[in-house]
Amino acid sequence: DFTYVDDVVNAIILITKKMAVTDLTGIPKYNIFNVGNSKPVNLEKYLRSLEILLGKKAHIVNKPKPEGDVTATYACVDKLFGFIGFKPDTPIEEGVQKMVD
Repeated sequence: DFTYVDDVVNAIILITKKMAVTDLTGIPKYNIFNVGNSKPVNLEKYLRSLEILLGKKAHIVNKPKPEGDVTATYACVDKLFGFIGFKPDTPIEEGVQKMVD
C-alpha cells in the first residue's frame, strides 16, 4: 500500500489522544496498529502518476524481484478504525499530486 503521510500523521495524533484518555481506565499504555491505505497500488501506477504530474518520462530499469520481497501488501486497518474511527483513505492520485506540489 502507498499511504499518504498526512493520513499517517492524523492516525498517530488520534491514537495519541485516545491513549491519553484510556490510560486512566487501566488499558495498557501501548498498542500496535497497522496504518495503511488498504488499497493496493502497483508500482507502475505510482510511477505513471508521477510521470504525468512532472511531465517527464521515468527511466525505469526492470530487475528481478529481490529474494524475500513480498508480491503484494494489503493493510488491514480494522483494529485502527475500531479504536479511533479513522482509516487512511487518500487516493494515490491525490497523495502524489500533494507530494509533487
